Amino acid sequence: MSSKKCGMVLIFFLAIFPVVLWADALDIEPNTGMEFVFIKGGCFEMGDSVGDGDANERPVHTVCVSDYSIAKFEVTNEQFRKFRPQHNSGTYEGLSLNGDKQPVVNVSWYDAVAFAKWLSEKTGKIYRLPTEAEWEYAARAGTKTSRFWGNNPDEACL
Repeated sequence: MSSKKCGMVLIFFLAIFPVVLWADALDIEPNTGMEFVFIKGGCFEMGDSVGDGDANERPVHTVCVSDYSIAKFEVTNEQFRKFRPQHNSGTYEGLSLNGDKQPVVNVSWYDAVAFAKWLSEKTGKIYRLPTEAEWEYAARAGTKTSRFWGNNPDEACL
């Protein structure tokens, strides 16, 4: 993958969001079709273990999280439009970002929180955004390296 494409992937990643369902092991949420996976709580070393990240990621410290379920995939345009039908994810370099199965982009943190609140009200279950620790715990998937693929950031787009 070229560095330009890799950068584009990172732009999308920063704009999309997963949703957490607190303490319920639901597989498929029926209103949106979102698929959830159960994460068994545990402890891990959180933060930058290599020293190549932001200073706010240090020092590495032990963090424990309780059991939770997290969306297996990012929220899609189709799912988000069940909440906000007029949403437009826009374009990037002339390419549409509005496909139903594409991750929703051009949403703020407030939009993401409002989506989770809407889903909670609709279902009577508690949905919310993951904490930083929950996100990192799920993303690391039990690995001990600084990134799930290893310690070398240059291998991200191989």
